[in-house]
Amino acid sequence: MFTLLGKFLVMFNVAFSIIGFTWAVVLYTNGVNYTDDPPAVHKDKPEAPKTPAGLLYEPSQQIKETASTKYPAERSWSVARKAMLDKEGRTIADRPWYQERLKHQRVEASEASPAQTVVFSDKLMPEEDKEKFDRPKLADAELDGKKYQKLTFYEDKLAENMRELVNTRDEFESKLKKDVELTNKILGMPPDEKGLRQMTVDERIKRLDVEEEFRMLQPYQTVVEYDAELLIKRQDVLDERLKELNDYLRTKHGVTFAD
Repeated sequence: MFTLLGKFLVMFNVAFSIIGFTWAVVLYTNGVNYTDDPPAVHKDKPEAPKTPAGLLYEPSQQIKETASTKYPAERSWSVARKAMLDKEGRTIADRPWYQERLKHQRVEASEASPAQTVVFSDKLMPEEDKEKFDRPKLADAELDGKKYQKLTFYEDKLAENMRELVNTRDEFESKLKKDVELTNKILGMPPDEKGLRQMTVDERIKRLDVEEEFRMLQPYQTVVEYDAELLIKRQDVLDERLKELNDYLRTKHGVTFAD
């Protein structure tokens, strides 16, 4: 009984060993090299192909190359960071001065104390004022000899100019409307109304007709004048005759035409 069991266990151990050996051979021949080992040459067989590098070999080389540039960048960053912190600390100290200058520019500047501008060097860089902790050097802002005043002064002037512009625009629109009305009056709105232009043409035609009629009647004017002169002479003769008759009646009968 035990002999049979021992034989079975020996056979099982042999079979299991064969299976394990086969599995190990398969894993070794078909397995993936996940190491960062570089390509290697067999020392005893130099003519043999190189052992392929591990899959992590190239990423590890890239990491090393990137890490080699870290330290110069880190040193540069640390220097820039220190300079930035120094400038930020100075900015905090300069903030009240800038606020005061902005307030002056906006609401306090006048002709006696005009607004100021930054002075630039020949290289178009702001000049530093050594007497004011290297802050920007300032000078009175002016244009054509006239100094600038506060911002609110120009805002008020702008608002006033805008109101004048609006009034001018309204006046222009009113004049334009009146111009349209007069133009329509000149041209007329046919067929209900004649324009002044057409009325002028009609009056010119009437005048030409009158002049033509006057030229036609002018020959008769001489005749009429002659007849009028004859009538005047006839009237004078009749008046003289009435006077003679009146004298005769007064002399012979003692009466007149008036009686």
